[in-house]
Amino acid sequence: MNTHEFLHAAGQGLTSKLATMLAAGFDINAVDAFGTTALVEAAFLNQLKAVRFLLKRGADIHVRDNAGVEPLLAACVQGHVKVAKELLAYGADPNVRDNRGFTPLLEAAYWGHVNLVDVLLSNGAQINTCDDDGRTALHWAALQGHTDAVRLLLAHGAIADAEDENGNSPMSWALFEGHRKIARAIANHIAGFSQHTERSKCEMRLAC
Repeated sequence: MNTHEFLHAAGQGLTSKLATMLAAGFDINAVDAFGTTALVEAAFLNQLKAVRFLLKRGADIHVRDNAGVEPLLAACVQGHVKVAKELLAYGADPNVRDNRGFTPLLEAAYWGHVNLVDVLLSNGAQINTCDDDGRTALHWAALQGHTDAVRLLLAHGAIADAEDENGNSPMSWALFEGHRKIARAIANHIAGFSQHTERSKCEMRLAC
């Protein structure tokens, strides 16, 4: 028995194989050279049955790989809503950070997984948390061109004019990337408030 074999079984959803190896004494939290556990592998590859199997048998939901990725983060990269819900139900931290400062919400926003964004916000994800470059979920959704995610984040209270480490706002990134529909959505949101900076006023004119 080896770790590669165990992770492969998890990634393929082969719960009978996992059961056999565990019965023979294999460590459920064994890691490979990248620090990956079977639970991270199953979560990343959307193997819900394997995720449930491992959780019920005591797999550590908080073990991180070498990049600082926990199972919930792995699921959020791929947009696996059902897996994410299962992990959250077992106590996964919705605000855990990887080595870049990315949280599950930041990952979901980056990839445009709007249904997952909604699930995370409903489970305590902090909407205005930023990564190591000072970018929030709204920054990433705007930069990547994910209109529905932008609208959802704004509706839940995302700070529309937050600035990253380089002084760029979500609207700045939307305009830079040519996402004018998103820029207009942010501009319309900001227009609902009474106070605007000179920069936001200029960006609002560019967006319209």
